[in-house]
Amino acid sequence: MFLIGRIKGVAAVGGDGNGLKTNHRVCDIFGYTRSELYNRTIDPIVCIEDLSVYEKKYKKLVRGNIDEYSLKQGCTHEDTSIIG
Repeated sequence: MFLIGRIKGVAAVGGDGNGLKTNHRVCDIFGYTRSELYNRTIDPIVCIEDLSVYEKKYKKLVRGNIDEYSLKQGCTHEDTSIIG
């Protein structure tokens, strides 16, 4: 789940990175419709520079090495501008 600070954007994604479910504010933030976000993985949204950190933390979570994690990461808007 992503909680996007004071903006109140909330998104949840499946363990395989697919099926990004969002509230309307996340759609506004990223510039995609809800169906566009649902039909893509998280990879194009997370900045490429931050993707390896995200993947390492996620793998530790899945393996049970950690119970939770949070990251401050940049994301990519549909128009390719960087958010955060």
